Amino acid sequence: MFKQYIKRMCLKKKILHRIIYEPYSAHCEKRRQRLADEQDYRLNDPEYCLRGLQRLQGVNFWFLLEQGHNNIGDIAIGIAERRFFEKYYSDIPKHYIYEAVYTRYRREIAEQIRPGDVIILRGGGSIGNTVQHEKHREEIIRKYSENLIVSMPQTMCFPDTKKGKREKKTASKVYAGNRNLLLVAREEKSYLDMRDTFSKTRVILTPDIVMSIDCSDEIKKRDGILLCFRSDWEKNISKDEIQTIERICNALTGNVMHTDMYSEERFVSLKKREEVFKRKVEQFKRASLVVTDRLHGMVFSAISGTPCIALSNYNHKVRETYKWLRNLPYISFCESVDEAINMIGKLYGINGTYNSDFTTPYLKQITRYIDAYLSTGKI
Repeated sequence: MFKQYIKRMCLKKKILHRIIYEPYSAHCEKRRQRLADEQDYRLNDPEYCLRGLQRLQGVNFWFLLEQGHNNIGDIAIGIAERRFFEKYYSDIPKHYIYEAVYTRYRREIAEQIRPGDVIILRGGGSIGNTVQHEKHREEIIRKYSENLIVSMPQTMCFPDTKKGKREKKTASKVYAGNRNLLLVAREEKSYLDMRDTFSKTRVILTPDIVMSIDCSDEIKKRDGILLCFRSDWEKNISKDEIQTIERICNALTGNVMHTDMYSEERFVSLKKREEVFKRKVEQFKRASLVVTDRLHGMVFSAISGTPCIALSNYNHKVRETYKWLRNLPYISFCESVDEAINMIGKLYGINGTYNSDFTTPYLKQITRYIDAYLSTGKI
């Protein structure tokens, strides 16, 4: 009630909205998230949060800042990363620590990490894009300068604002201070931006790690068109444009379905990731065509052999990531809604096949740096 009262008062003057309502609203959201995290991660129970984190003999791998939220794209990234490290380093002890747990128990976790251990920071689109997460990344990069830190395949996107430029400059200084840091970009623009911004840091280019998963076997009977559009601040397509796309699809098939990239569960534990991922992939497999503006909507279509029309979001990540998939005849990136509409009839119902082998030589670059560190103590 009080929040709504503040909003009504501040709407009368834009300056009041900016200097009073927006900070107050952000404060309320942080408090709501903090309370949700305490419940989901059981943060008030240290015995529960720190179970299984006792380091074992020899080198240990520490996966810090893992996510338990219900974004299925991030869930798929976590699955692919886990499979990758189990494939190449099955004999090395691994500890997976949620970001919320790390921020509450960073001191206890630090007592377990030793020089010579390897720290893994999850991939995704978080360098510069999520302020609080970036601060946690910088804290770890600054603190663990004697450990190899691998930042898995990422998109980098600092806002083109005064604040964004300040944050970018700060990150550049922090990253440069760690000689054992490896940055992995998941598309070419981020790779070039990282090399320019973090000129003293090793940067390599690989595909989004979810592309290393092949789900195109056992294609289901396909029917209808699946629309998967953003509803958050990253969207670049209007409601009217989505309705136009839906109308055209209905005229073609009479069967249009809607989905998003979030699971029904608010919190998805490490144990439930595979189940949630499989459920979403099966939904994509049943469609004759997917139209989406989500990066992992496009990637899920590719790895499941499902025809897809991809549109851009607010930044470059969908357009640039498409370059890895542009040789697949059943995946098309369109710069405009009009272009997408023209492609609907052309892609609808065609059969796609996917082979993830192309990702292997790129991702194996990561193992070369890790192997060098494990044998010499430096990269």
